[in-house]
Amino acid sequence: TEEFPYFDMTSAEQAANLDTYMGMGLVQLMGDICSVWPKGEQPENMKDPIRSDIPTLIVSGEFDPITPPEYAHLTAQGLNNATVLLLKGQGHFVSGVGCVPNLVSNFVDGLNKSTLDQQCLQRIYSAPLFVNFNGAAP
Repeated sequence: TEEFPYFDMTSAEQAANLDTYMGMGLVQLMGDICSVWPKGEQPENMKDPIRSDIPTLIVSGEFDPITPPEYAHLTAQGLNNATVLLLKGQGHFVSGVGCVPNLVSNFVDGLNKSTLDQQCLQRIYSAPLFVNFNGAAP
């Protein structure tokens, strides 16, 4: 209902995916699922930018392929009281990384971005690559 109806399977961008490792397999699978999945009603304003003064914390990883930092900054444009935390060297799942849980908790408790000490984010580094099931090399 929300996303797949807007996905252009014939675009040049999608054609470029044909020669990649994953190709279009995942996209085609999603299309197959969506073709039989029940569809809901979509409000006319669903794609309109959100506008709000509510204190909002947006957390994004530098290398997030699903919701990249550009999306966080784009979303924050309509939120007058938003704070964007960018975790360098991180990917999609960042809510449990390093000091982020404490920052989120402090934000929710106080709803005040000016009291949010973001210095701890500077101590978060990229996770090392795993070359086998024993984990990262020392």
